[in-house]
Parts: sequence; structure tokens; C-alpha cells
Amino acid sequence: MNFGAEFLSSREVLPEEHVGEPWGERELGIAFPAGPYLVRGLTSGQEARIARHFADVRAELGGGPEAVVEVTLRRAEPAAFREVRLLEYRFDVESDEKAVRVAGWGFMALLEPADRRRASIWMPEAEPEGLEAIVSNLVRVMAAYRLLARGGAMLHCACVAKAGRAHLLLGHSGAGKSTISALAVAEGMKVLSDDVNVVERREDGFVVSRMPFAGDFGRTRIEGPSNVPLAAIYRLEKGPTLRVRPLGRVEAAGLLVSCAPFVNVDPACGERLLSRAIDLATAVPCRALAFPKEGPVGPAFAEEVRR
Repeated sequence: MNFGAEFLSSREVLPEEHVGEPWGERELGIAFPAGPYLVRGLTSGQEARIARHFADVRAELGGGPEAVVEVTLRRAEPAAFREVRLLEYRFDVESDEKAVRVAGWGFMALLEPADRRRASIWMPEAEPEGLEAIVSNLVRVMAAYRLLARGGAMLHCACVAKAGRAHLLLGHSGAGKSTISALAVAEGMKVLSDDVNVVERREDGFVVSRMPFAGDFGRTRIEGPSNVPLAAIYRLEKGPTLRVRPLGRVEAAGLLVSCAPFVNVDPACGERLLSRAIDLATAVPCRALAFPKEGPVGPAFAEEVRR
């Protein structure tokens, strides 16, 4: 299926430039990795809903336009969209050297190329049912590209922290990220996110930061430093008992690439993403962690993290 065919009346309705009337004149700031973001063109109702959704990362943004990423909500004609109802939320992403384009249920969006410091979201309704999801997912796409360009990566994974060290737990939907997160909390560990986390290089190694997105475990608040040194990477597997084995560097790098959303299906990002994955797989221990979703595995998992 061609890009946007499920959601847009035609491919040509998506603007190639940041044009169109904003919905309103309000704006709000949100701060997390690859940002901060200034969400503009808001009505009072849009501002209230987005502010509630991002309450834990709201920020007063200073500095000039070069200091923030601007996301503007703009009006669109209803005729630009197909009437469709989804059983599960999804959207299309397309990219080339000119732009990154996104289309979904009741919205379309355009991201600038290069450093992706500007984006527009066009919607036919001021406050659609999925307004928070629309803004959140557009920001996810922007963050994935911006982090890769800056030497980091956004990963679909859980991250637990113990004694100031972070442990990434990778696996696709159903692998047990939320389950292992709950087990970690029961053993006195902290969960950054059970859904999306950011890894960035620092002079003395890699650090992990949380994104304001969560899976079944729910959003968490982390006290203390926002960046936690990365100690190890695990691939989650199902098994009758808790078992840990080494994961080869090539296998680990492939896992990291597969868990880097959006950029891992963009051919223009392939070489850079693979290089980043190899760097990560070389820098810290990589292991496969098999565990049963039922049973007292919490203490054994805590001991593995401590060692």
C-alpha cells in the first residue's frame, strides 16, 4: 500500500511546506531528550489536553527559535482525509532527502530534513479523539531522527536502574518488558520507562534517559540525575526458569537495530544506525535473559542486575 493511502484522500493533499492557518495562538513547552519542544498554534482546549498529557515534562522555554524544536498544529480540510475507524492505533511514515512525512487517522504531518527542528501537524478537527496520541507519536518520530543524527538512539525497550546503573531490556511487543519492570520494582529497582528510552554517548560511556511514554507499566517519575550510566543490555526471552547467557556482538547489534523505531526502516539511516548499534554492543555486556512470566523470579533477577 502506498504511503497514506489508508488515511488520506490522495497523496497530493499533504503539503510540502509548513503552510496553513494555525488552530490558535497558544503554545506550551515540553522538555525531554532531543528537545525541548515548543508546541504552537493551539486553542485553549488543545493546550489544556496536551498540558495534562505531558504534565511531568512541562517546561518554560527560553532562548531563540534555534534553542527549541517547533511543532505547529494547523487546520486542514476534512476532504483531505478518508473516513476510517481503526481497531488499533497506527500511522504511516515516509522519508526522503526533502522531508519526513507522517499520515494517520485524522492527521498528516511534515518534518523538516537535516536536524528536524520544525514540524507541522494538519488536522480537520480542533480536538479529535486521539489528539494526545497524534502529538506524542509525531514527537516520537522527530526524536528518533534527531537522536540518531546527534549520535544517540531511541529504543523500544524497558529500562530498570539499580545503584545508579541502567539495564536495557529489549524485545518486541509481548516479550515481557512490562512484566519484568514490575518484578524490578518489587525488588527495589527503579523503572525509567517500559516502552521507550534514549541512549546517548558521553565522554565516559553511554547514558540512558527516559522518554515520557510508557507501556502497560505506566509512566514513572524518577528522582535524581536524569541520565543513568548504561551497565548492560538484555534480550528478553520466554523460558521455564530464569536463565542468562551471553549474547554475541553481531546478534546484539541486530537486536538494537530492530528495536530502533522509524529510523530502522529508512534506508538513508541504515549505515549510521548500524554503526551506533555496533558501538553500543561493544561498549557494555550483552546477554539473553530468559524468564517465566509466572513464578518467583524477582529475587533472581535482582541478583543478576547486581552482579
